[in-house]
Amino acid sequence: MKHLIIIGLIGLSNLLLAQTTNYKPLSEADKAIAAIESAPIIYDSLRKVYKNRWSIGVVYGQRFISASNKTARLDTVTFNDFTSRRSFWGISGSRFISKNIQISLAFNFTIYPRRQNINSISFGGANGLQVSGSGNGGALVNFSFGGKYIFMENKFTRPYLGLKLGLIRAIAKGGVGGFNAASGQFQEIVEQNTNFGYADLNIGFIHRMSPASMLDFNLGYQIASKSEEIGGITSPSGFNASISLHIIINAKKN
Repeated sequence: MKHLIIIGLIGLSNLLLAQTTNYKPLSEADKAIAAIESAPIIYDSLRKVYKNRWSIGVVYGQRFISASNKTARLDTVTFNDFTSRRSFWGISGSRFISKNIQISLAFNFTIYPRRQNINSISFGGANGLQVSGSGNGGALVNFSFGGKYIFMENKFTRPYLGLKLGLIRAIAKGGVGGFNAASGQFQEIVEQNTNFGYADLNIGFIHRMSPASMLDFNLGYQIASKSEEIGGITSPSGFNASISLHIIINAKKN
């Protein structure tokens, strides 16, 4: 019986030794490392510089015209008020020409919807029924070319200093009109157009959410030329802030 137990133990030990010999932990580890090294790096474009990559973006922002550039009285020619709305929307296209420099072209606008007001209604006299009113509408349209210098090469968030040069086209249209029983309808419409050249020094940071998408947060101060009064302002100078979402056109190329 003792001999059978010894023979059984020897057989079991040989079986375990054979199994242990077939399992090669070092070989399996080598295979796993090789598989990882040969697999594509998903976030490669987040780690490398952005050089030679194009992007297109949608922009939303706020424009704050400084008090010194607002007129003391309202526009009595076109009846527009360019300080009544701060929001602007736009699009931009950019290219990273090096690991630290990005250049861009941008277009944005603020629309002041057409408004119509009834100023007075009266009845009597030689003209009978008389109605008078006023209306207005306008827009600020902005074209710019700019560049950014990026200070740090972090994987996800990079601060920058930027400069924009551009042109703002101010369009204001308004007038008065009315109706009376004696002479019928009457109206007088005036349209004004003015161009403002400007320079905008700005700071911000870009944040890559994925290899193909990026957020840009921007704060700047715009120094613009002056003109005759239009829409209650003499210049659109002042602070501005914006956020834009960019899609990287060639994100998969290294």
